[in-house]
Amino acid sequence: QIYKNVRDQTAAKRNEISELHGELLEKSNLLTVRERDLESLKYEVDAKKLRYETNMKSLRDEIMITGERHNEVERLSARNSKLEYDIVERNQEIKQIREKFASMVKRDGSNGIVRILRNRNECLKNEVETLTNRITKEQGCFEI
Repeated sequence: QIYKNVRDQTAAKRNEISELHGELLEKSNLLTVRERDLESLKYEVDAKKLRYETNMKSLRDEIMITGERHNEVERLSARNSKLEYDIVERNQEIKQIREKFASMVKRDGSNGIVRILRNRNECLKNEVETLTNRITKEQGCFEI
């Protein structure tokens, strides 16, 4: 009877150990699968992090370019304002010259007019040449 009890207990313990061993194998396999899943997720995270960093660098570069464009626009706007001011000054000069011319015509008569026109024509030719050179230089600066 004792022998049978010991044998039954031993058989029960063997079955229990066998079941535990089966559970251990299942858990081990599950752990291996989860470790692979974890490695896969780590790879995905690294890939997404790389894409994120690449996108951030791209956006930073775009912001820099936009900032440079903004600075260029401000510089051109300032230049435009200066040129507009120059135009106003030139228009005032033209008005003064016309007034001066009108007073000289009244004073000197027709011979004086021809002399005045020739002198003024020569001055205007020089001014046109100067402004043409200036425009050429400025256009060269903008092409660069």
